[in-house]
Amino acid sequence: MTNYKNSCIAIGNFDGIHKGHDALISEMIEISKFNNLNSIILTFKYSDKSMKKSSANIKYITSFENKISILKSYNPTSVCYIDLNSDISKYSPEMFIKDILIDKYDMKHVVVGYNFKFGHYALGNTDTLKKYSSVYNYDVSILSRVKTDDDLDISSTIIRGYIKEGKIKEANKLLTKNYTIFNNEVEFIGNNSCIVYENSEIITPCDGEYKVLIGGEICTVKINTVNNNKILDFDCNINQQNIIFLNK
Repeated sequence: MTNYKNSCIAIGNFDGIHKGHDALISEMIEISKFNNLNSIILTFKYSDKSMKKSSANIKYITSFENKISILKSYNPTSVCYIDLNSDISKYSPEMFIKDILIDKYDMKHVVVGYNFKFGHYALGNTDTLKKYSSVYNYDVSILSRVKTDDDLDISSTIIRGYIKEGKIKEANKLLTKNYTIFNNEVEFIGNNSCIVYENSEIITPCDGEYKVLIGGEICTVKINTVNNNKILDFDCNINQQNIIFLNK
């Protein structure tokens, strides 16, 4: 057991922190303040990659470490994560609610997206949360779709596709902050170059030239794939800074 009491929880993968995530987390923070509840952001860590939903989601927009840091910027009571190992993945939806959300976090209110799924074989959904709300005495808030200008649901999957295709402008429109490769996600190999290795957990843009912001200076980066690794060459001194992508 933990010391968490009377919690309002926002649950999600939160990869990339897009505008849909922002709306969900902001709703949770507002509810927690209004009802004098502890605000908890609860996300997931896939230590075992076989637990991920599909091979297409192996790469992330943001590494786990940096995702946690961004989530903390919302200043909740706590940012927590569930390590989705083989044991947790076998929890039935009710076990997930009781053993984790109720027993561990003393949940009084939960905020999730309209397409949230959980439990063994992802059998639990928003209807499941509503079903057990009277059993375990908590409230449920479901965030409706947050859409793009083209009437597409904003999702991390869409953003990953944009980044992979080099459509940085389109990706940035959906993210709360411009797509960034953080300095702890690369290996610096000189004053003007760095490398993202093939086995990195982050997704990178396709080969080409991009405008980036580094330490307040706008410069150009050329991305080339060499032996399945991504080499980033800059026309400025990068000085081990974060690389903020502006457009292609």
